[in-house]
Amino acid sequence: MFVAALLRRRTVIWEPNAHVGMANRLLSSIVDECLLVFEEAASGFRSSRVTRVGLPVRESIRPAERAPLVGRKLRVLVFGGSQGARPINKVVQAAVEAGGPWLEGVELVHQTGRYDYQDVKAAYDRLQHPNVSCFEYLHDMDARYAWADVVVCRSGASTVAEIAAAGKAAIFIPLPTAADDHQLKNARVLERAGAARVIEQKHFTPELFSSTMLQFQNDASAIEQLGKLAKPFAVPGAADVIATRVIGEN
Repeated sequence: MFVAALLRRRTVIWEPNAHVGMANRLLSSIVDECLLVFEEAASGFRSSRVTRVGLPVRESIRPAERAPLVGRKLRVLVFGGSQGARPINKVVQAAVEAGGPWLEGVELVHQTGRYDYQDVKAAYDRLQHPNVSCFEYLHDMDARYAWADVVVCRSGASTVAEIAAAGKAAIFIPLPTAADDHQLKNARVLERAGAARVIEQKHFTPELFSSTMLQFQNDASAIEQLGKLAKPFAVPGAADVIATRVIGEN
């Protein structure tokens, strides 16, 4: 990118997280334009040429009509990315094994990733609880988002963008080892806007998970509010917007 700038080629950088990474911070003063997803990232650029463009999300992920929560179970989708997230898996598994009133009021879909799938599936098979489903990988995330009332997940930039595009209530469990703690910073942006709840991994316990699910079962308005406030963080047509900025309007 530095050589391209010296050769007077058009140069554009794009930052998907709320915290600007080191390479983008260093390059921002020499490129033609800086693109971002989170407005909060603007202060991390050494440039005034900054444009919010969002993050591309497949078009099939969009807000969907939900049946009223009254008279049915709370639909909970848990996933930790394509590889899964062991700390999340273990907490949710322990909460399911402990059972209790919260479990009777939910339909739980748990995507574990390949590494924990056999162990979690074996535990759920022993319980044979009709409300709990376990998958190694989900190939139909658009349909899963549409089905869910509440999503429990990490807070990488792509996941946050999908949550916003789907207009979902989310409980973010940020990856604590992410560079510059960027997942926590992403999640905090939505939390400050009232658009998500954040539980740091060190505080995420089976008891907290189950009690949070009970809270949502008893307060459908909280789900509606979180989803409504998450939507403005999505940028429709982000891929086209980015392509236009990269190619140049002239």
